[in-house]
Amino acid sequence: MRKSFILVGIMAVLFFTNCSDSSGSSPSKTLAEKCANGMSAECIEGSWAMKGFYVKTDTTYSISEPISPADELIFTEDGKFEMHYTSDIVTNACNDGNIDYGTWSVTNSVLTLKFTTGNCSLGSKGTTLDLKAAALSTTQFNMGGKYFHEAYTSVGGTIIYYEIFDRISE
Repeated sequence: MRKSFILVGIMAVLFFTNCSDSSGSSPSKTLAEKCANGMSAECIEGSWAMKGFYVKTDTTYSISEPISPADELIFTEDGKFEMHYTSDIVTNACNDGNIDYGTWSVTNSVLTLKFTTGNCSLGSKGTTLDLKAAALSTTQFNMGGKYFHEAYTSVGGTIIYYEIFDRISE
């Protein structure tokens, strides 16, 4: 009788061990793995903050015109984005609200933003941006000379500003 209890106990342990994870799901990728090939959908997803307008000197970028609070750009997994304009320099250029909405996609390392609605300049026009020169890493997203802050960056004259966003979260 004692052997029967031991046999039943061993069978129960084997049964529950085999059923613990039969889904076959693979572990999720790290951010470094998602961004290993530069611009990709899985790397761009998340929240990003723009803390200022950057200028380029040689091969480095530095903030020339800080903005506070930082503007926030959110890319969702379902292919939608929101651009929240929070800084004073932009909110004065928006009408009744400070958010542009749209859809996004990445094809052959080119990020395409299609503005669908919004109260600021790009959203109200239904603008599409193809960001061919955009650069993306685990920590920063450089729009490569394209702008959300269209009105502000066109005023600069001889100064070329860059919009660079720092990752807030995945």
